[in-house]
Amino acid sequence: MEVGGSVQEISIAARNFAVASDADVKLNLGAMKPTAHRNGNGSTRYTYERQSWSLSELEVSIDASGDQLQFLQDIANSLEPVDCTITLADDTIYQGVGRPDLGDYSTAKATISLALVGSGQLTRQVGGITPRRALSSVEEVFG
Repeated sequence: MEVGGSVQEISIAARNFAVASDADVKLNLGAMKPTAHRNGNGSTRYTYERQSWSLSELEVSIDASGDQLQFLQDIANSLEPVDCTITLADDTIYQGVGRPDLGDYSTAKATISLALVGSGQLTRQVGGITPRRALSSVEEVFG
């Protein structure tokens, strides 16, 4: 069954952040992008460009009274890639190494717009435990 919806949460350097439920996030797993080129004799040749993974148009919930905003700024300033985890609406989990690209913090919404970008491809994590899966497991055991 196909399930659409926003990303549930992201993790940056082992710190979890909730994603706004109305965010229309764009995910690129990273892959080879083919481009077709026509030759003078009518034949076609293909070139391939390796694309990095990315997650864009995120709106992440921020507790400004805590250190979340400063944590993200410190990671962005460090110029070093960190572990990133993405949990989709259907509990599918992807992991990669990348960096946050920070946008503006909205004081009215208590969110920050950001993107995650990284080299290589995202890897799907099989059997990851998300809060929703953990709750489902508890409900199965205890009814």
